[in-house]
Amino acid sequence: MAKFKIFSTPINSSPLKQLWRAFHQNHFALVASWGLMFMVFIAIFGGLLAPYSPYVQHQDALLMPPAWHDEGNIRFMFGTDALGRDILSRILEGTGYSFGLAIIAVLLALSIGFFIGTIAGFSKGVKASFLNHILDVALTMPSLLIAIVIVAILGPGISNTFWAVVLAMLPQFIHHVRTEISELLDKEFVVAYTLDGANKFQTFRFALLPNMIERLVIFSTMAISSAVLDIVVLGFIGIGAQSPEPELGAMIADNLDVFYLSPWTVMLPGIALFLCILFTNIVGDGLRHALKKRRRQ
Repeated sequence: MAKFKIFSTPINSSPLKQLWRAFHQNHFALVASWGLMFMVFIAIFGGLLAPYSPYVQHQDALLMPPAWHDEGNIRFMFGTDALGRDILSRILEGTGYSFGLAIIAVLLALSIGFFIGTIAGFSKGVKASFLNHILDVALTMPSLLIAIVIVAILGPGISNTFWAVVLAMLPQFIHHVRTEISELLDKEFVVAYTLDGANKFQTFRFALLPNMIERLVIFSTMAISSAVLDIVVLGFIGIGAQSPEPELGAMIADNLDVFYLSPWTVMLPGIALFLCILFTNIVGDGLRHALKKRRRQ
């Protein structure tokens, strides 16, 4: 027999659950999140799903149009390039280079920046002033310019591109974490928690960290699109990924000479790049609006 409750017990959801509930109401951003998860799936398993090796040259199918074209062949769904390489296979593999490496670079920059930014946020005096001046100088330059300078020093290649993007985005994460901690330390609930006898670790663990996670997630999501663009641009101008690596920027640059003969060799990698950035930006914007809505409530 069911029991009746006279008094209702309020259900207090965690901040992340409240953020997800507000985000779930934005159907446009929710659909974009499904698209983003699909692109992440392609970035992880694209190499296994590719029908051919991205490096194999089919000499009997040079500049083959896509399958939906009158002269296309179902063997090559997205057609082939000037060397007879399957474009679908190269896009599936290239998504891992351009999009997958961007996600890993953001996560690594977030981890290092979170550690350094936390120390900077709790620092006072000369140490904090010195770090602030260094960050101000680094933030005056775009991340792409920093990445170009680093790649010019380290040399071309996809591995050097990855580390260049990580180092280029690191100052942004350090600055963001330091600013968040500095602002939260002045809040009344954090001051009260400190006055109750909590040390710095306890204050950070129970008072600061729960209030930082949301904004860090949103900032990291928006940073992924910047990392994707940095990797693609470096490959496009020839100092990032090198041919025949199937990176989207390098693929577009390699096929510019035959664009008028076979526009699909440039348009299809460009569409894949566009979808990665579009889904990421829509999800990041949806999370930002969900955060504002949750704080108003």
